Amino acid sequence: MSDLPKLKVTHLIDGQRSEEMIDFEQAPHFLFNYDVIVAVEGEVIRTYEELVQLASWDRFKDRDFLEVQMETVIAGG
Repeated sequence: MSDLPKLKVTHLIDGQRSEEMIDFEQAPHFLFNYDVIVAVEGEVIRTYEELVQLASWDRFKDRDFLEVQMETVIAGG
């Protein structure tokens, strides 16, 4: 899996925008353990398997990193 790109993750922490680079292998623990919506290059993904599949698309194969946006899910009632 070392040929997979890094992930440039943008999200809000305490109301402040945060950006960090993570290795692809960190994604299962970093991206999918919270109540968030994860969008990679504009595509909403729900699982690590979907992320791996997306990263293998021809248009992303030669990229150094993929843009990831995490949005917190806020429940209302």
